Amino acid sequence: MPAEDDSRPYLSLDNIAGEVGRIEGWECAGDYRSQSVELSPGDVAYARLRPYLNKVAMVDRAALGSAELIVLPPSDALVPEFLRHQLSSSRFVKFAQEESTGDRPRLKWRQMRHYAFAVPSLAEQRRIVAAIEEHFSRLDAVESSLVDTRRRLDVLRGITMDRAFYDAEAERAVKIGDLAEVSGGIQKQPKRRPRQNRYPFLRVANVGRGQLDLAEVHEVELFEGEIARFRLEQGDLLVVEGNGSVNQIGRAALWGGEVDDCVHQNHLIRVRPGDELLPEYLALCWNAPRTANQVRAVASSTSGLYTLSTSKVKSVGIPVVPLSDQRRIVDQLGILLNGIEQARAAAVNAQSRALTLRRSILSQAFSGQLMSQVLDVA
Repeated sequence: MPAEDDSRPYLSLDNIAGEVGRIEGWECAGDYRSQSVELSPGDVAYARLRPYLNKVAMVDRAALGSAELIVLPPSDALVPEFLRHQLSSSRFVKFAQEESTGDRPRLKWRQMRHYAFAVPSLAEQRRIVAAIEEHFSRLDAVESSLVDTRRRLDVLRGITMDRAFYDAEAERAVKIGDLAEVSGGIQKQPKRRPRQNRYPFLRVANVGRGQLDLAEVHEVELFEGEIARFRLEQGDLLVVEGNGSVNQIGRAALWGGEVDDCVHQNHLIRVRPGDELLPEYLALCWNAPRTANQVRAVASSTSGLYTLSTSKVKSVGIPVVPLSDQRRIVDQLGILLNGIEQARAAAVNAQSRALTLRRSILSQAFSGQLMSQVLDVA
């Protein structure tokens, strides 16, 4: 266990990027009190917890690491990079998944030690590593470009939304409370366990920023008169009142009537637009960066926590134009955002193909095909 003032670097599982075998940052060992393992330069660190995440990395410094790491020190028979690539290969990942089970699958050393590794000569290992790294360096450049593309598209999306709402000459800022009915939901309690009067029940997990996830909708018990009071209507905006991440505070999505007689929990705030406000306009404007910044400001507290209430939501001001202009903005913005989303989806698909190529390269490397190709080219 590290000492309280231990300033050595610490490698957690979160510091290892899955699939690509990179360490992305280090933490301070003094921040951890759990059992740790010693790491040395040249060690191969394998994350045994949830092996399907495929987290393997080379260590380049003396450090401490999570006890969930299996540490493989340098060996006279193995080039460390060769070992790391073998542990990332689809053949080994499949083996590790088959050997580990349960909600928190974990590969044990006694299981790992029985895996049959290919061990060619050191010269051959170095040639294989060089061939792999040559291909991977090209993929690294492509993936870096794709990550930058997605970041730029996210920035463009934000700028596009802000300009649509906040650059209008005829805009007038109006508080949400003057434009919509704002109300809370139902607190989950033992008496609410669904029995006689079961109704669909939305939770925070169901509401993303600009979209709903209805794959798993729970149920709740309602009492006389409550369905009329709490039933969601098409066009309601559902706002998350609190979240551990400041960037996620106030995230919201529009209810489209996907589930009949649905209600929501008290950690979701319902905003029901009045006659001066189109629901689609409200939803897009609420999720625009400038509005999100305002929401974070009203959600902050002296304790450092971020949480919303119905009164705080009512105090948020948004730019409002006539209904005809709202419809025009919604239609035009929808076209622009759809184009941005298509470009973003293309970048995501390209990243997925790059990952598939990585796996294919490793598979070929350890079946002899990759070196055959290199020799043919030579």
